[in-house]
Amino acid sequence: MAAAASAVTDKQVGQAIARMQEFFYENQRPGGSWERKYSGRHRGGETAIVTLALLTSGQSHQDPRIERAIDFLQKTSMNGTYAVSMRAHVWAALPDRFLPLLETDARWLQAAQRHGLFSYGPDGNSRYDHSCTQYGVLGLWEHAKRGGRTPRRFWRDVIGHFLKTQNQDGGWGYRSREGDRSSGSMTAAGLTVLYVGLQELYRNQNQAPAHIRKHIDLGLDWLDRHYTPDTNPFGLNFPYYYLYCIERVALASGIKQLNGMDWFTAGARRILEVEGGTGSIKDGFSETAFALMFLARGRVSVWINKVKIPGAKWNNRPNDIYFLNRYLSDQHEREFNWQVVEIDSDPKSWMNAAMAWLSSSSAPKMTEIQQENLKTYLDLGGMLIANAEMRSTRFKDAIKKLAEQMYPRYPMRPLVVDHPLRMAGAHNGAMAVHNGVRDLIFMPAKDWGLKFQRHRPRGRGSEWFAMEQLFSVAYERHRAYNRLIYPFPTRREGHPRGEVRVARARYDGDWNIEPRCWEPLATYLFNATSLELAYGNIQLDQLEGDSGLALIHLAGVDPVNLMPGELEAIRRFIDSGGTVLVETIGGRGDFSVHVQRQLSDFLGTIPVPLEGRDSIISGQGLPGAVDNRRVTYRAFSVLNLGVDHVPRLAAYRINGRPALVISHEDLSLGAMGLRRAGINGYNSESARNLLINLFLFARNLE
Repeated sequence: MAAAASAVTDKQVGQAIARMQEFFYENQRPGGSWERKYSGRHRGGETAIVTLALLTSGQSHQDPRIERAIDFLQKTSMNGTYAVSMRAHVWAALPDRFLPLLETDARWLQAAQRHGLFSYGPDGNSRYDHSCTQYGVLGLWEHAKRGGRTPRRFWRDVIGHFLKTQNQDGGWGYRSREGDRSSGSMTAAGLTVLYVGLQELYRNQNQAPAHIRKHIDLGLDWLDRHYTPDTNPFGLNFPYYYLYCIERVALASGIKQLNGMDWFTAGARRILEVEGGTGSIKDGFSETAFALMFLARGRVSVWINKVKIPGAKWNNRPNDIYFLNRYLSDQHEREFNWQVVEIDSDPKSWMNAAMAWLSSSSAPKMTEIQQENLKTYLDLGGMLIANAEMRSTRFKDAIKKLAEQMYPRYPMRPLVVDHPLRMAGAHNGAMAVHNGVRDLIFMPAKDWGLKFQRHRPRGRGSEWFAMEQLFSVAYERHRAYNRLIYPFPTRREGHPRGEVRVARARYDGDWNIEPRCWEPLATYLFNATSLELAYGNIQLDQLEGDSGLALIHLAGVDPVNLMPGELEAIRRFIDSGGTVLVETIGGRGDFSVHVQRQLSDFLGTIPVPLEGRDSIISGQGLPGAVDNRRVTYRAFSVLNLGVDHVPRLAAYRINGRPALVISHEDLSLGAMGLRRAGINGYNSESARNLLINLFLFARNLE
């Protein structure tokens, strides 16, 4: 997957952020400022950008050091576009009592602009440029996001200018004069302005104007061809200002990759190389502040993918998920991100987000490979929300047909009675493809995307409330991963020293609910033990003692009645030294309870709890095993069952050994790394460790 190619980890980024914060605090002047390099019209700008970077990276405005900086900014007279814009960003990041200061700076910016354009200051002695204009626009945008008003004429003027001055190659230069070559930072500036303008002028339309979207696509194409994290392409240097500009575009557009690279991973790697553990970028305040904001804003949790299908009208509303993302960030008082994923890309690279959004007014047409990519994402734990724009019948029929092809066993139906949205009164006739444990595809009856595009949040029962409920379900009480964290481990290099052969048992029932749950576990096992997990499926009643399998996984959700031949096959297998794991996937059904009753009647005995001395629990005597005498359960189990840290596995013993292991709690979804709410079972680490010990135990008996 994409994350595997990166030498940068979330932990490394977090450590670099902490070093940069400390660098700033160590160099703060007694009066609270960070003024070193600039004076005149730029006075106060360094302190403003450093303060903004510290706030953006999670520092509290109540920290005495930040309070001193805020006091300096309040008392300092500023007369430059860069400085005032950055200070406006600071006020916008603070509580409501600072709004009058934001209003004052917004009035300064409105007075300083001429026909939507900005120069270094309001005196008219310098010509406008696209860098100053980007800063001015961003300052007024922060004002707008906090409820401020800027005349619509301003937004029309600035959009019109950037549409008119876009170069033929799709980029923008520093100014609009002929021969002003496109550069990375200025192209990013032009795109940012167009995205902001779309939000301010056209959010109430069903579709954003096609001509503006065309210019945006041309600009994104330019960045996609020329992006590099090492330098500002074709521009003056300022590489960290450039990366900051790239981030603004990425957060507005959701782009995940540029020029074949994950823009954040590549940029973070470059910043960490230059920072080199010192906490600063060449001891510069502005450079380090830009780098810190890039790392802090880009690192935050990515919670949803917007699916891009070539040739389809997948982005009629460029701001639907942007506004939804902003709403969730405000509701939870923490920053979230979103991203656009190409349907042709590796679906494992989408997995840092557990939800996906596909919205259109027409039937999406996908190739077999594209359909398989989407199914892989769903099978690995993702959930698709399919939104029919203007309640398009063509779109809904196409999604229903696609769902039937991918999941013939799970027809699209109204939500189950105990579905969180139905219980919360927010379902509004929605339908879903449900595998008995979780939603795979969710389709609202109404056009939710239009409400998001118009950015009119409402309360309980609304589309906004419904999406918040789905978010809560998908992320187990809002525990979303940071951008660089994927639910699956990355396989380390090296050669296997052997294998463990396992199989899932087929029976007359829903035996294969989570068909890819072994996939991440295979990597986890190899990383821990250098053993390959060789897995497949086998008909239960055809199971023989000499099958060469170490373990059989008998899993389901709802009760099943095993046939006499199937029970006999289980006896033959365990009598010959094999091991069987019986599990209720998701931990909420009666599958394992019902199978246990049948096994007890057939074997004439009952299972007993595994204790700390059993090697499956303790790991003792199993090279590479883990001590599982203390485990961690999911929040659902803790809150509803009152479980402690003792594993709850039980086993039928054959000649003293635990041959038939019973788990009424979920292991499989834990092994997949899913943070779904409502799952009764172990957290990912404990689920994987218990299964590894079980595999090693079963292999040791071969």
